[in-house]
Amino acid sequence: MAPAFALSLLSLFSFLAFGAADAFAQPTSAGGIYSCVGAGGKPMTSDREIVGCVGEQVERNRDGSFKRVVPRSQTEDEKAADEERRRRAEREATERRIEQRKDEGLLRQYPDVAALERARQVAVAPTLAAIKISDERNQDLLKERKRLEDEEQFYPNKKYPPKLKDDLDRNEAALAAEKQAQQLRQDELKRNNDNFDAILARLNILWARQAAKTQ
Repeated sequence: MAPAFALSLLSLFSFLAFGAADAFAQPTSAGGIYSCVGAGGKPMTSDREIVGCVGEQVERNRDGSFKRVVPRSQTEDEKAADEERRRRAEREATERRIEQRKDEGLLRQYPDVAALERARQVAVAPTLAAIKISDERNQDLLKERKRLEDEEQFYPNKKYPPKLKDDLDRNEAALAAEKQAQQLRQDELKRNNDNFDAILARLNILWARQAAKTQ
């Protein structure tokens, strides 16, 4: 009885020992087998992900069963293109947010056409006042020019006295300067009006959107 019992214990210990050794011999997470088609249609196989696959690659378990599909690795050009698309999308999103904030600011500043036109009148008032003064100045210079030209008639040989000649030259220079100043002021007035016209055009779109939302 004792020998039989001892033999049974020996068999049990042997089984446990071999079982443990076999368990340690098995890897806890065995790597897969990767396969794909390389350049020129050449099949490629490796125990790690393959660099240089033409398309996607397949990973299989050690027993040959399917595990997963590994997407094709991007080339450097493709990575750069993706990065550029990402940056462009971010820029466009930022621009949309800025545009939205500008639109919200316009709606707060100009709730209706009357508010916009009041702002326009305030903005162009200094330029209109300057244009009026310039027109009056120009009329005075033209009157002076007429007086000087009348005085010229007394000198048919055009041998004018020095004072008359100086007065003619100064008047001519002043008229030219005034004409240039008038053009600059007219340009400034146009810029102001164009700016407010552009704001009004944008507001018309925003007001229409607001009206559509309330319907």
